[in-house]
Amino acid sequence: MNNGRLGDLVTELNRANAARPLKLGEPALAELRLTGRFRATAPRETAALVAATHGLALREDPDATILTLPPKHRKGS
Repeated sequence: MNNGRLGDLVTELNRANAARPLKLGEPALAELRLTGRFRATAPRETAALVAATHGLALREDPDATILTLPPKHRKGS
């Protein structure tokens, strides 16, 4: 991926791993730009790498893994 959108990466990861989807906690995160190589067969690890690299939080819900802004950066916090 070269300057691709996080939203597009999430779509690709979910296409390859429908059993446990990755979701974005805030719609604006879909526009975050990324460059790198990501493994479609490792969505949780890819999400953790994106979170660590871009200062995001990763939350595990019963039905999905969610990338979100850290609590102090969310609107209304």
